[in-house]
Amino acid sequence: LSHRIWLRHLVGVALDATRRAPSVHAEMPRAGAICLAVAMLCARPIACAYVLSRPPPLGHCTQRQPATRARTPLARHGGEAPRHGRSGALSLCTVVRGVLQCRSFHSFMTLVRREHGDIVRVNLQPVLPPLYLLQGKAANRGVLADLDASLEQVLQEMINFLPVSARIPSEVDVELQRKVALLFQSVSNVDARLHGFVDQAEQMRERWLQRGAAEPMNVFHELSEYVLRADLEVLYGPAFMHKYGGSLLPLFTEWVENIANGQLVGFFDVLGTYLREAIAERQAEPERFANERSVMQTYLEEGGLERHEIDDVVGLLSMTLMAAVFNTQVSLAWILVHLYSDPELLARARAEIATCGDMRRYSELQNMQFINCCIDESVRLHTMLPGNTVLRKSLVATTFQDVDIPKGSLLWLYPNAVHQDPQYFERPAAFCPMRLLRGDSLKRKSDDFELVTFGHGGKRCIGEKMARAMISAFLGTVLPHVAAEAPASLPEDDNLFDLIPASKLRLLNVRRRSVAAMADETATRPGRDQDETATRPTAAAQASR
Repeated sequence: LSHRIWLRHLVGVALDATRRAPSVHAEMPRAGAICLAVAMLCARPIACAYVLSRPPPLGHCTQRQPATRARTPLARHGGEAPRHGRSGALSLCTVVRGVLQCRSFHSFMTLVRREHGDIVRVNLQPVLPPLYLLQGKAANRGVLADLDASLEQVLQEMINFLPVSARIPSEVDVELQRKVALLFQSVSNVDARLHGFVDQAEQMRERWLQRGAAEPMNVFHELSEYVLRADLEVLYGPAFMHKYGGSLLPLFTEWVENIANGQLVGFFDVLGTYLREAIAERQAEPERFANERSVMQTYLEEGGLERHEIDDVVGLLSMTLMAAVFNTQVSLAWILVHLYSDPELLARARAEIATCGDMRRYSELQNMQFINCCIDESVRLHTMLPGNTVLRKSLVATTFQDVDIPKGSLLWLYPNAVHQDPQYFERPAAFCPMRLLRGDSLKRKSDDFELVTFGHGGKRCIGEKMARAMISAFLGTVLPHVAAEAPASLPEDDNLFDLIPASKLRLLNVRRRSVAAMADETATRPGRDQDETATRPTAAAQASR
């Protein structure tokens, strides 16, 4: 039901964009176009199959199309002459078979790759320019490295089809984003924020311990407060968080709960109002905020309002919050439940945390190799966007595996084709951070484009340091003191929209750990150089985990 509601929302945005366009070949709002592409590719209703399959004839159903061998002329888009390549188009036969046979989004994508190869053209003209779906290790390297200079991100346009009441400019302000990236990647800025992260985590830990162990705890919803307050301070500054955080928290919690059930409510309307008030306050009294290091202050100091309308700035700030909150919240929720599901992994995490000298220094958090491998493993398995989706737009005509890709085409990279391939990850559906600790496994897999959880190269996620700090600080504050159990079975993640299964994560019997268990753990903790096996907890520690 929630997938149907999402489909209705996405297609509605697309149709609205189409109605506003002066003609089918004019440059229509690209948000609507991307939204329709994602809706058609991700949704299960069989009605999508008809739209996805045009214009290839029904003859494609009777014969398996050779992988990337069919010489299909690319239709005109935006007045550009057609180019000829060997990329086959996604066939009706494949889509119908996927709808009837596949139980998850990932299994559908695996079917598409098996039928069509590493690159397949999805024809959604005139709504979209040529769209190419790329899968596999060579595709990861191609999009994230070899072709990177000729591609641009389209994240801002993607946000426009999500349930966010904000207007996002389609053109990226390169200089503004460069300044924001410097802010996020500054270790001194991360260190300054870590004090607040730890304080918030301590408050949440005590609240968990006081709530009683009888009732199951919804981990994802409980984490809303920690992640939201931390991100409000990072993005909009401490003054904004203290003034508006209390009002926004219940609205955000309601928004998360409702959107996970397929209902759309207006948290971002209220956020936009508060952001406009805060911007006006900063314009009236700039001296009060002169020393603040936040994304909002960076936008104002670097002339954001001189180059953009206030609605665009508010939209950018809203987009940044959405990107920061959900990816962190989803990853942290899954890490907690996975660790409490496995006594050995939990013991290993607690032992490593015990070696951390200062949880408020990012350099110390970086040394917690196991915790950081838990982050990478969680992002490999679970993500808010379908299959760790990466979208790019080609700035020039280019070629991939002898397939001609016209200028202005959209490239959809599906990293989970590698992330969940047993050729590269043994038992790929299992949460196993130890696999990344063996020798130089983490570095090698990253260098070989087998693990691209935070992207790669110049377009690597600018918020990676802040996200790792936020997650590590929470785990380091909570795990040593909190005992709990995970349910016997966890929600099934179909790799489509992980917000839904993540919202069902529970912990049982949440309680304070015994002093004896913590003392026993300290006495038997492993050194930092142990990276192959975790120390098994003693009977007392395991009983009180």
